Amino acid sequence: VTTTDGRVVAGLKLRAEGGDLILADAAGQELRIAAAEIDAVAVSPLSPMASNMLEQIGERNLPDLLAYLLERPTLSPTPSPTPSPTPSPTTPPACAAGRLP
Repeated sequence: VTTTDGRVVAGLKLRAEGGDLILADAAGQELRIAAAEIDAVAVSPLSPMASNMLEQIGERNLPDLLAYLLERPTLSPTPSPTPSPTPSPTTPPACAAGRLP
């Protein structure tokens, strides 16, 4: 993100709120950039992953990392709660039908 005062702010886009842009910096801290301060937004062609990741974690730990990444659920918006079905007037309550809740 390039701001109107010429600063360049890099981070992972987390979300937009009311035109403001929320990024996570390299330390995982959230940065809010007000919509009025944003001059330009561009996607970097570089990966945020360290280029020497294998050297940092060690080849021995690579299978564990891959297993962890593959087992994690994908991030998606939290679905809104599904309302409970309203019993129809002809449906007896569970207790009246001999079933306990």
